[in-house]
Amino acid sequence: MEIKRYSRDCTIRVIGISTEKVQTISVIRAIEHVTGLNSVLAVVKDDSSSYDVTLDSKSNAAKILSGVEILDKKDYECSLMYSDTTVVSFMYIPAFIDDDDIIDMLRDREIKIVSPVFRRVVPGTQVADGTRFVKCVFPPHVIALPWSMPFKVGKTTKYYKCVHNNQTKVCSECLSPEHVHKHCPYIICNGCGAQGHVVRRCRSAKCEHCHELPLKV
Repeated sequence: MEIKRYSRDCTIRVIGISTEKVQTISVIRAIEHVTGLNSVLAVVKDDSSSYDVTLDSKSNAAKILSGVEILDKKDYECSLMYSDTTVVSFMYIPAFIDDDDIIDMLRDREIKIVSPVFRRVVPGTQVADGTRFVKCVFPPHVIALPWSMPFKVGKTTKYYKCVHNNQTKVCSECLSPEHVHKHCPYIICNGCGAQGHVVRRCRSAKCEHCHELPLKV
């Protein structure tokens, strides 16, 4: 039997709702209409005007942050119960990579930076060990970052481990939790230039002379 995980990080508060007039079952049905059957794990009355609802995943909690319609079709405001600050760590990246490269990478994904980039040091010394971390605020549509992120190292690109709390699998291209990179509709093929597939899955006609794809000729 699968163990249910009741997490504060997956809990939202439905605000401005009469807990006397609107029954718990109505809240469950309205939310699961958006997030799917059996996605609500708990509903608790916080006071006379709000419910705390725990869902089965952070991504489902994010789906109702824009509000939820219950019974009378009123769109009730919803907010997350946990702090919106996330500490993102990059593990053992080369010391010569500039902190601004990390900041730019996160800002490109619409992530707000709320602290300097810190360098972890070897205990008892002032020597950096390659791990850096920074406090961020994710926008509502960013559920998580990929488990590895690309950095330019000389003429090549290398991937280094990226870690933060409540991290889950997302597409490294668009950050959607609904698919992985190879199935992302937004990727551009380096072989033919078309959208929706990677070069190793490209089915475009190759040059009859050099047997290369159009962009490789």
